[in-house]
Amino acid sequence: MMAKPSLLNDEQVRSFIVNGMLFLRADVDESTHQEINSQLTYTNQNETWLGNNLPSRIPLIHEILRSPTINGALISLAGPNYYVHPHRALHRSTPVEGVFENLNAETNAPKMGKNSTAGSGWHQDAQSPLARARHHLPKYLIGFYFPHDTPREMGPTRLVPGSYLDSEPTEIRDVVLPDFVEAGTFLLVHFDMVHAGYPNQTEVDRHMVKFVFARTEIPTSPSWNTEDTKWVQPKNTLVSKNLTSASTYIWRWLIGTSQGGNHSSNPSNKKSDSDSSSRISKIYCKVNAGDVEALIKSLLTKKGQQKHERILVRDHENNPIPRDDVRNYPVRWNERAVVMEDEAYRLAAIGKDAIGPLTDVLSSSDPWIQINAAFAIGEINEYPERTLSALLRLLDSPHHQVVRQVLDALAFNTNSFDKTCFRAVETVITKAVSNWQTPLVQRGWTGQDQVRLNAAFLLLNAANASNLKAETERLLTLLLKDSNGYAAAVAAEGLIRLKSPTSIPAAIQYLQDRRWDESIKGKTKAF
Repeated sequence: MMAKPSLLNDEQVRSFIVNGMLFLRADVDESTHQEINSQLTYTNQNETWLGNNLPSRIPLIHEILRSPTINGALISLAGPNYYVHPHRALHRSTPVEGVFENLNAETNAPKMGKNSTAGSGWHQDAQSPLARARHHLPKYLIGFYFPHDTPREMGPTRLVPGSYLDSEPTEIRDVVLPDFVEAGTFLLVHFDMVHAGYPNQTEVDRHMVKFVFARTEIPTSPSWNTEDTKWVQPKNTLVSKNLTSASTYIWRWLIGTSQGGNHSSNPSNKKSDSDSSSRISKIYCKVNAGDVEALIKSLLTKKGQQKHERILVRDHENNPIPRDDVRNYPVRWNERAVVMEDEAYRLAAIGKDAIGPLTDVLSSSDPWIQINAAFAIGEINEYPERTLSALLRLLDSPHHQVVRQVLDALAFNTNSFDKTCFRAVETVITKAVSNWQTPLVQRGWTGQDQVRLNAAFLLLNAANASNLKAETERLLTLLLKDSNGYAAAVAAEGLIRLKSPTSIPAAIQYLQDRRWDESIKGKTKAF
């Protein structure tokens, strides 16, 4: 049993919305952090790379996630039924050689120590294992846990406040680089925040453990300790640009207010506005007559540009390799994380008045247009019968990119699913499409793998919301057998949440078969 969570207050939630980050501290005994760090040091020196298996190898890490402060913050921002994503990793920063000149908080990609797994170039994280959309709403969060004191010279993580709204990691301003990060610090950030590592200029390794958290339901009321549902700019504002229109929109979404259009001020045209702040103010500005029609028309001008296809890096012989060429950050499909067209974000912000026109756009023959329309509908979260039918038809698309985005668009609407909807999802899970089985990245993941993972997340949400529990359980049990470890892990969690007499034993069997024996340590006589 977890201790009673310590929920955030209004000021903390507003601060997160504006800055995209909160510095927290796990309320566990200091010896817990010391022991975790000791075990991290041991496994680095004596064992193989653990990747997603790290918390299974060091289960004490779960005490950090279950501590009242961390659990309470996650409930407050990601909802009471948030999910700890299967992806997690150790970011190890080894001591760097040499003396730096002109190193400052904004420096891009300074040299890091040999075998460091912390990247020092400014970036927004990729989804794992393959791409999903970049959301302005906090549907995914990242947690950075520091098990030991980390002074600046040891290289704490650097962040650009408010940058989760940016379409690319190029506007580096207002950088937060802490002078000192205390052992037990848990930095909770929006998934799409621009951030970077920093060189470790001490003589010992720096450890930081990364987690990802997913929301599984749309908020209908505040999930934190709220006293005032009116938007007020927080005192702890670290952003110099004006993001008020976006902040108001996100605040209204989190408190469960119906999104019937945005009523923020018109976009600013000040010369001092940055490119990103001007873009954001245009996305979230006041809605005027004719806006939806103009936006749809503008979105349709992107037809025929093959934006649903990737641009790949080429090797020295000019052969494509399975890695995206993200130079100049083109707005198109990639297998890191997908920035949609500005028109899609704007239509999503307008809300339910855009649903009808977006539904019409779903019938476009262009996959990229379908992807953007499905994304916007999913953000609005309104599904009239005609819209739901159009989305379900797109699950038959020959393009896995379209199917993946449609599954995500449907994922928060499972409370209204009928058996027809579940049959459509089952068809997606069980069919084998030959051109979906080509490895898309160097580690071998395929479009079909990600289709099934997105379906697993949809069914996880259905375990919370759907009235058709038997249908949900049957499909989750089917995914337990999937070779995609991510999809099976999500399915096991969904079965646990169903709490039926048959779902619990199925999940226990799956997890028991994969139990980690932590008594076998080191390089010698590992049996």
